[in-house]
Amino acid sequence: AITAGGVAFLLIMTKQLVYEAMQSALKQALFVLGDRSVLRISGEDSLKFLQGLCTNDMKSITASTGIYTGFLNHQGRFITDAFISQDHSSSDSTPTYLLECDSQVLPSCRKLLQRYILRAKVQLDDSHPYEVKVFTGPLAESVSKLQFDQGTMFPDPRRPDFGLRFAHPRDAPVTLPSPAPQVVDSKLLSLHHVL
Repeated sequence: AITAGGVAFLLIMTKQLVYEAMQSALKQALFVLGDRSVLRISGEDSLKFLQGLCTNDMKSITASTGIYTGFLNHQGRFITDAFISQDHSSSDSTPTYLLECDSQVLPSCRKLLQRYILRAKVQLDDSHPYEVKVFTGPLAESVSKLQFDQGTMFPDPRRPDFGLRFAHPRDAPVTLPSPAPQVVDSKLLSLHHVL
């Protein structure tokens, strides 16, 4: 018969083995996040507009950093978490940002933002599908040195070991470093965030 202590030991060992396997896979991996969508926000009032609606400081965004933030409704209830970063494909000096969030809540988030535009000089565009990827380990370092014309790339602001986030238009060609990175199930990345 297995005692309660024996069951606890087995659970701890199983968790440790899963964690070690996960860490091994994360050393150099590419995650394609198919459950994420991007909303492009542009216009001369976009910084001020977003600053008034998100829970983080928009002014801390630079060309190489993004923010992790939340959006609340008018009653203060949480709608979604999101990443916001600068869009490098903007050809003029108009501030342009990319808001990345869960695909299922993007319509709600867009509706919230649309409600508050009023007279602000802001445009929302989700007509061009983006692909969101996360690179981890040494792969993230080599990818961060690549030049790209469209999209955004920044380290995950939550923790350094969460990797490098990269969002680009699906129809834009992206050249990845050789050898080709191992594509890993995005559920493993979610598990890594929890553990």
